[in-house]
Amino acid sequence: MFKILFVVLILSVLSSCSNTDPSEVSSTIGADVTSVTTPTTTTPATLAPGTWHRIPDKITIEFLEEMNHGQLPEIEYHDDGRVRNIEREIPTKRISPFPVFNEEEAWDLMGLYADLLDITENLDIRFEEIRERSETTHFRFAQYYNGLKISGNMVGIGLTTDSETGAVHAVGSSHLSNLNIETTPKISLVEAKQIIVSEYDDVGIYEQREHELYIFYDGGSSENVPELVWKINTTGEIMTVTMSAITGEIIFDEGAYARAGVVTVKGNGFTVSE
Repeated sequence: MFKILFVVLILSVLSSCSNTDPSEVSSTIGADVTSVTTPTTTTPATLAPGTWHRIPDKITIEFLEEMNHGQLPEIEYHDDGRVRNIEREIPTKRISPFPVFNEEEAWDLMGLYADLLDITENLDIRFEEIRERSETTHFRFAQYYNGLKISGNMVGIGLTTDSETGAVHAVGSSHLSNLNIETTPKISLVEAKQIIVSEYDDVGIYEQREHELYIFYDGGSSENVPELVWKINTTGEIMTVTMSAITGEIIFDEGAYARAGVVTVKGNGFTVSE
């Protein structure tokens, strides 16, 4: 009797399968397969133990508070209210959810800070260098405008890390926005060289190094504005001369003492010691 019931059960199952449309079976199998997904993560590949925090879409003041249990790191602001620099003044505070050891991770962190530092998509920001110090590493970026680098004492974008752990000590940006700068020189390179030779005694032009056309901005007061300049390499006691590429006025020169951090500024006749 048991064998008869078992055979009937098998026949019943086979009959139900034969009445099923093959396309329905395959579509059901496909649905089962595609419904299983593997979650992906966006956490950095190299994380120092104990330094991981959730990685947000962007870093905000609120997120900095979250990372530091309701406290904020030291934050400096520009005169117009934009964030200039964020620094963890004590080792227990953090300003990055992950350590930074290389250029790619530096880009990742600057991307998270873009909104807070007001680094908009229309700005031309390029990676410049990694500079190692005794215990810290500096990741430096540069701003460009119409293909020309913007340089000066008041312009800088980058972050500083602990060389061993990758913990970020500081991140900041002093960039220029809403620029409208003349980028076609009215003083040619040849004319710039002639001005220098006539202005200085016993100074020649050093042609073994490429001369540079860039945008100089010193900041410091409302009277200082970004300006197109030539940086000409010279021989003798003067190593380089920077002059306006619009007016031909010599802005400053760097003599032998520049190696010790002393720059002679000809325009207003004083010496700046760094």
